Amino acid sequence: MIEMIHERIRKGKFVRLDGNTKKPIDPKWTTENNYDFDNPVIQEHMKENNLGFLCGSDDIYVLDLDDKSLLEEFEKLLGQTFTVETPHGFHLYFRIKESKNG
Repeated sequence: MIEMIHERIRKGKFVRLDGNTKKPIDPKWTTENNYDFDNPVIQEHMKENNLGFLCGSDDIYVLDLDDKSLLEEFEKLLGQTFTVETPHGFHLYFRIKESKNG
């Protein structure tokens, strides 16, 4: 499951962030200026800067957990998933397919 989510993330869309911040540098990043992971623009940018993952792309969503002590509790509730440690906590990635029934 974790490997499947990791592969789906690579198929999602990414945005260029300013240095080590969470601030996108491109205008219209939610609709136009976002890139596939293998795009040379992203590959070059990530050598020295942060990337942002465009949540919702390819049905992938991220839970931003800022209290590291809560990771085990969330894993018990939601199951293990692809997880990235951040300076303040963790990002937990989930694939959520939209219901066809609304």
